[in-house]
Order: sequence, then structure tokens, then C-alpha cells
Amino acid sequence: MAVAENRVILVDSAGALITVAERTTLRILLTLQDETGAAIPSAGLTTLTLTLYVRDATAQTIINSVDDVNILNTGRGTVHATSGLLTLTLLPADTQIVDSTSAIEWHRALIEWTYDAGAKAGKYEIDFPVLNLNKVS
Repeated sequence: MAVAENRVILVDSAGALITVAERTTLRILLTLQDETGAAIPSAGLTTLTLTLYVRDATAQTIINSVDDVNILNTGRGTVHATSGLLTLTLLPADTQIVDSTSAIEWHRALIEWTYDAGAKAGKYEIDFPVLNLNKVS
């Protein structure tokens, strides 16, 4: 049995770590898959939500009030009609620094979806470092 990794660190196509400058727009691409690894087309999804939070052991502070927010073809998230490719766009407020004393703050995007009329579910976590820029407020 193959086990898919459902938590990853954001990297570019060459495998290099992506560090996000605070309060910038970020586009993330990933393919939504069912339990067999097959792509889930847009019409096959029942729900698709996003939660953004600071990845720390204690508070896990929600960022920009993005807590279980619908992103199914809303502009923030779009899913291709046949390939299952999710294009997720994080807005500048989504990449804000919560703890201004941190030089780099790790954020996590939790993407959750249901499919097969809501009978089945998938989840994916993407971690990425956000760089605290001195003059950005």
C-alpha cells in the first residue's frame, strides 16, 4: 500500500524551499486526488475549504480570519474542470506576520475537501516560511 504525504513544505519546481515575503500574494498549485490517487475534477467536489494559521506548538493563531473558508471556485481557489488542478491564491493579508519579533514565521495552509457527494474526504497541509520585512506593516 502506498501512503501519500499529506503535509509538505512549499518548494519550487526545482525542489528549493520557497520563502514568502510578508504581505505578498502567493499562488500555490496542487492536484486534488481521491483515495486511489486519481484526480478529482471540479464537478466531483462537494466542498473545498482553507484554513490558514501560524504553525507553532501552542497558539496556532488563525491568519486573516481564514478558518474553514469556502474556496471552491471562489476566485481564491479554482479547480480545473477535468484535471483536478487546484490554483490557490493567498492574498497579502494571508501572508501577514503575526509575531513581529520573529524574523521568519512558519505558516500552514490546511486544505480540506469532500467528494463523492460528501461521502469521502481528503486533507492536505502546506507549510511555508514567511519572511518578516523590517519596513512592512
